Amino acid sequence: MPETRIVPTVINGQRRTEGPRFAVNSPLGSEASIKVEARLTPTSELLEACKVAHEARSKWAQVIPDKKRDIFYDAAKILEKKVPELKEVIQSEMGMHPAIVELLCGDAVSILKELGSLIATHPHGTVPVPGKGRSALVYREPVGAVLGIAPWNAPPPLSIRASACPIAAGCPVVLKTSERCPLSHYLVLSSLLDAGLPDGVLNIVHVDEKDVPEAVATMIAQDEIRKINFTGSTGVGRKIAIEAAKNLKPITLELGGKTAVMVDEDADLDEAAKTFLIGGWANAGQICMSTDRVYVVDKVHDKLLTAIEKAGKELLNGSPVISPLVSKDAENRVQALAAQAKEGGAKEVVGDGYRIVLANVPKGADITTQEIFGPLIYVEKVSNLEQAVDICNHGEYGLNCAIWTGNVGRGLQLARKVECGGIHINGNSVFDHGTIPHGGVKGSGYGRFGGHWGLDEFSFVKCITIPEI
Repeated sequence: MPETRIVPTVINGQRRTEGPRFAVNSPLGSEASIKVEARLTPTSELLEACKVAHEARSKWAQVIPDKKRDIFYDAAKILEKKVPELKEVIQSEMGMHPAIVELLCGDAVSILKELGSLIATHPHGTVPVPGKGRSALVYREPVGAVLGIAPWNAPPPLSIRASACPIAAGCPVVLKTSERCPLSHYLVLSSLLDAGLPDGVLNIVHVDEKDVPEAVATMIAQDEIRKINFTGSTGVGRKIAIEAAKNLKPITLELGGKTAVMVDEDADLDEAAKTFLIGGWANAGQICMSTDRVYVVDKVHDKLLTAIEKAGKELLNGSPVISPLVSKDAENRVQALAAQAKEGGAKEVVGDGYRIVLANVPKGADITTQEIFGPLIYVEKVSNLEQAVDICNHGEYGLNCAIWTGNVGRGLQLARKVECGGIHINGNSVFDHGTIPHGGVKGSGYGRFGGHWGLDEFSFVKCITIPEI
């Protein structure tokens, strides 16, 4: 019999377990070692959480920067010790392979450490006002209480990012967990609570899937909430942005992507193929930066397909790190995309019925326009990489891409022309770190997490002038 774990609501430091709960449906079904039930947070407590977060601003502001830094560093140490537990929990909730969980926990730890190092140095300074006899003091002030909405596909870094970035900037948080992995989110975020974060600075709430739109709209409308951050699909992001706009509240959105890999004729084809297959198949392609499509210069198209077939067979026949898709609906959707492309003449380069690479995909196939979010990649021939850049720039998304070339200088020139937030030359499209900015443009959202850019998102610039002395 699987162990049952109840996920508490956390408001003002109180961990509440009494009351109605909802069950998490794992893709592993009866094979999951843990049965998760999350305590439903009623509307009255959602409002309470918003009020508590708002009132915690002054409490958090009184904590000196050195102490805040120590809390983040201690949270990183606590999270590192939780990795074995998180491997089992995230596998039970999401089916995620433990090796992927360990990598994601490492990302979350790096985010905590980087934010801790930045807390005491968040930019401010003085600006002379020529000829006016005054000097300006320029400060960055916290925007206030933040509503964070974290997704399910990478629980450790994405729940930390949604909460720790605003907290490091001085903003208390109400974090709504994903209904698919509330225990994973809670265990990761409790690292901050257990490290000594003052009561009320981080509040954690859970909402059943059917009630999410109304609950989110209700919290956004509260005067106490001053900003929202959301990571998830572009469709849902648009709806949340509309709610934020109704209330004239700023929002940071990290949304979907349709990551392209561009391969030039002088690229290392074997290394490129191996790298982008990992980037497309890892975590069943359920990463916003996962490789969806590959554009290759026609002169080396056939050679790249040969390299893909070789690398793909090695990955499939070796020691595969396999994670299931999050649900049967997701699996059916990805299979339908592949089937439609094949019906139009697409050919399978390599695959095992689950992880697949296609070539000769017909124009207009759904796979060419939709974010796949599954272990399915297609290859398309172009005359040169400028054409690939043009195709990408005319698409809906602009999150990440990769360029493979034998000339890094040319790669950099092309990268400057691509309309997306992150471009990785001769590297995996799936790349992020706590020290660098991450976010997109166009349908992939706006705003940035990571480094000082992540702190800037949750602060506003205040200017105070004084007479020259």
